[in-house]
Amino acid sequence: MTPDIVVDVGNSRMKWGLCAPDVVQVVSLPLDDLNAWDDQAEKWWTEGPTNWAVGGVNPKRIEQFLKWQRTRGGNARHFTRYDQLPIKLAVDAPETVGLDRLFGCVAANSLRVAGCAAVTIDVGTAVTVNVLDPDGVFRGGAIFPSFRLMAKALHENTAKLPEVDATANHTAFPGTNTLDAIRTGIRCAVVGGVLAACDEVAKVYGPPDGIDAFVTGGGSTPDLFAAPGWNFLHVPTLNLDGIRLTAIRRQSV
Repeated sequence: MTPDIVVDVGNSRMKWGLCAPDVVQVVSLPLDDLNAWDDQAEKWWTEGPTNWAVGGVNPKRIEQFLKWQRTRGGNARHFTRYDQLPIKLAVDAPETVGLDRLFGCVAANSLRVAGCAAVTIDVGTAVTVNVLDPDGVFRGGAIFPSFRLMAKALHENTAKLPEVDATANHTAFPGTNTLDAIRTGIRCAVVGGVLAACDEVAKVYGPPDGIDAFVTGGGSTPDLFAAPGWNFLHVPTLNLDGIRLTAIRRQSV
């Protein structure tokens, strides 16, 4: 199936991507606001039945979305298992790997230089660093809290630290007040964690200039990560592209 609209349902938001045939436009929508879905669908509605391809990590909200989609007509392809995706896995328990990680890697395999290892870095509710070997096989990676979860944990597990919007108004180091110290500290933790994970990848697959690195996710920006030798390419549509490619490659299945 060649999709008209691809949908990635996350833990905090859902993203829709309009395909023509690549993902040419992206919107971020609330997880439970059907009126917002109606409004966006009217903006993108095409003549005749619409083909949807749906993936994500939030089963409850995915089911809610699919019920809504059925009321509007058209066709929906929902991917629920790793073995539905056009990618090989070499990990301990492939059935437990989040499909959002794998969709990003499907897209990365279409973008990386042939014969080069790659990493994808998805900055969402959590941060995931995902590793592809030179043959395009998913080898696992690292998962740790992102900006919002770190800010919430500091507030809920201390007596006096306030909860801050750690993704807004990034400040230079050192923070000269408590709010800025929390913001810059969380930023250092996220960036440092990603770069440390990338260093581990380089120990296995060689110098950074021979490893493709793709950054995505709602908490990412084009300039979030920088390190000598690394070329981090910001691809906001990475996971949506992975859903689109999966739908296309399985259209005859």
